[in-house]
Amino acid sequence: MAVVRSPGAAAAARRPRIAVIAPEDARRRSGPSWTDTANNMARSLHRHAGDTAHVPVFSPVQRGGRLANAVARGVLRHPCDFNSTWLQARDWARLFRHRLEGFDLVLATSQTALFALLETRIPIVYTADATFRLVREYYPFYAGLPRWNVHTAESIESRGLHRAALVTYPSEWAASSAREDYCVPARRVSVVPYGANIDAPPPRSELERRDFDGTCRLLFSSGEWARKGGDIAYATTLLLRRAGIRAELTVVGCAPPRSVSRDVVRVVPRLDKDVAADRQRLAELFLSSHLLFVPTRADCSPRVFCEASAYGVPSVTTDTGGVSSTVEEGRNGHLLPLSAGPDEYAALIASLMDDEPRYRSLVHSSREMFDTCLNWDAWGRAVAARIGQLGLADVQPLRLRGDGPDGADGARDDERRLARGPRDLRAGDRHR
Repeated sequence: MAVVRSPGAAAAARRPRIAVIAPEDARRRSGPSWTDTANNMARSLHRHAGDTAHVPVFSPVQRGGRLANAVARGVLRHPCDFNSTWLQARDWARLFRHRLEGFDLVLATSQTALFALLETRIPIVYTADATFRLVREYYPFYAGLPRWNVHTAESIESRGLHRAALVTYPSEWAASSAREDYCVPARRVSVVPYGANIDAPPPRSELERRDFDGTCRLLFSSGEWARKGGDIAYATTLLLRRAGIRAELTVVGCAPPRSVSRDVVRVVPRLDKDVAADRQRLAELFLSSHLLFVPTRADCSPRVFCEASAYGVPSVTTDTGGVSSTVEEGRNGHLLPLSAGPDEYAALIASLMDDEPRYRSLVHSSREMFDTCLNWDAWGRAVAARIGQLGLADVQPLRLRGDGPDGADGARDDERRLARGPRDLRAGDRHR
């Protein structure tokens, strides 16, 4: 890759090497949202901080842990979180003891157990969308964990948070928990919004092509019908129809119950982001929808709201968890309290669709919010700045040829190379 250092930079200067560790395979785009998220984080830091590489984390112990989780849920009817055990934490510490040799910085995502027991002098930057304390009190699954599992998970979380040199969250809801529940010094905790897990946003001209023909097209995009408020979305759609509004609800990512009329709801099979045709279909669904309607019951920081903003689709959702740090009232959508039901949502949506100038303004401000803060480039710049401020590494942003006299042709060439992004370490690498 042709890289131009800023004038006056020392000839011997080199970019710091950043190891990216995530509990899932970050090369895959489908599956848990953290896989695509970790990959986008790595790409952004690759551009704004240093040379990144994904370090393999999977091991026989983790494979056995997944089996133990499945047996606990399916046979014993008792939830278990094997990732939050000392056995798994010790296994990860053993794996990384040698695999991190030669790196200057570590980015760990979503699990403090990845590094809680790791003995290293390499600074660790940790990011997640919630603390264990929050999810334990927030999600029913975690409320059912056995006492020993909760105690161990809390100990691992505390140890990991205090080992990290920098902790970032996408919401103040999560950041305040780190400061107040785990006593992490405020100077080491930052709020940095996450970005949209998409290839590229559509041109702004595409936002003007959305039909405003009297039909209200609602998009419910989620892998979980119940937790994301699918019943409320369906009931709201029925109320809008009874009020004389032609409302259509499209469900992507999950299967509604059989009681949900397919005459009212259009169901799109789960789309695989690893497949180009599926990514294109998802983009078309966003571009043809008026609102992203996900009246979620519990959420930390869903990236789907960032994606909606990229397409200029305002979000209608619930003020719960960390949602309000991604959806700002009146800027890229509207939030109603957790107590709100179908009547309140129907009234809000009807008022929006009855006022085209207000709706169009919300479309543009939604895209503006994506352009300014709900994108991975903004995340990478902010995290790189904090890394530099804390003196964790000598961050070296890439300066592509397009930034200088080579112009647009050089920029396109470098962007194609940059798109390949961070590399993956394999068994043949010396950092084994």
